[in-house]
Amino acid sequence: MTLAAGRPRLDQVLNNAISRTIRSVGRGKPSGLVVGVCGPLALADEMVTAVNGVNSQMRDDIGGIEIIEECVYVLPSDPAN
Repeated sequence: MTLAAGRPRLDQVLNNAISRTIRSVGRGKPSGLVVGVCGPLALADEMVTAVNGVNSQMRDDIGGIEIIEECVYVLPSDPAN
C-alpha cells in the first residue's frame, strides 16, 4: 500500500480491485464486487462515474458491481452567528 496526498484515481483503484478479484478466484466466476464510498458528495459522484465507466465485459467477468454510499455534507457556517 502506498499513501499519497490528494484524491485517488478511483477508476484505477476500481480496475485494480476488479483484476485482483478475478485473479484470486481462479477458474471460478466471482459473484460480484461491492464498492463502499464514504465522504463528500463529490467523492461519491466520482465513484459512481468510475463504476459506470467499467466496460460490460469486465462487469460480467466480476459478476456485477454494487455501490454503497455514505455521503457527508457540511453546511456552510453562517457568519452572522
